[in-house]
Amino acid sequence: MNKNKAIAFIGAGNMARAMIAGLIQNHFPADHIWASSPNIATHPHYKNDFHIHTTDNNIEAAKQADIIVFAVKPWLMETVCQEIKNVLHEKQPLLISFVTGITTPTISRYLENKHSAIVRTMPNIASSVGAGATGLFANDFTTPDQKIFSESLFRSIGTTVWVENENQLDVITAVSGSGPAYLFYIFEAMQKAAESMGLSSEQAKLLIAQTATGAAKMSMETDQSFEQLRRLVTAEKGTTAAATAVLNQHDVTSIIKMAMEAAFNRAKELAT
Repeated sequence: MNKNKAIAFIGAGNMARAMIAGLIQNHFPADHIWASSPNIATHPHYKNDFHIHTTDNNIEAAKQADIIVFAVKPWLMETVCQEIKNVLHEKQPLLISFVTGITTPTISRYLENKHSAIVRTMPNIASSVGAGATGLFANDFTTPDQKIFSESLFRSIGTTVWVENENQLDVITAVSGSGPAYLFYIFEAMQKAAESMGLSSEQAKLLIAQTATGAAKMSMETDQSFEQLRRLVTAEKGTTAAATAVLNQHDVTSIIKMAMEAAFNRAKELAT
């Protein structure tokens, strides 16, 4: 990661905070980082915890930056782009966006600049604990060095995957963007079942969370497929086989597929 560059975050929500924390942890100079938000005064941790520059003026932040990260709500994106477009025309910085549903052509249109280097991303909520999964897409005006910087930025908060087609970010939304919620849904159901069978809420949560952590660690540290790992746990006529038989009886695989397709279709609907 080039630590001589200045980076400005337009927006100061949880994802921006996670990324700034990742940058600081990876020894990116705090005095090269800006965070801008109209209500930045309500976020004293940015200055107190990270010792970065803060401002309530997006133009001021944009003027300082070689890289600008858009971290605003989708309905604010056009307004923000219009506000700073003249600064961007002069500086031509790398633009990184994780604004839901706003495509790179739309960002270019908002900025009235067809040649902006833009990396659009889809991180997930686990980025807030340094264990995120982020999909990235770079438009044709992004240089190899800019792609390297973008990847290093998101690697500071988890794992990254590049896609060649921007539409594939809708798939990533359905897989890893919404994915934590699917797992929490399953964990919630498991916890309720465990409590009905006699465990306390605290015991159930601890066991389920650790089981999920262990299973994820196993899958990351082996070349075995998920199917192979599942079979490894499933002894013939054993307890796991009894449980998976019920899941198969109710065609849970198809239900999961339908749920992910619903997320994918909604992501496509939201894209502008």
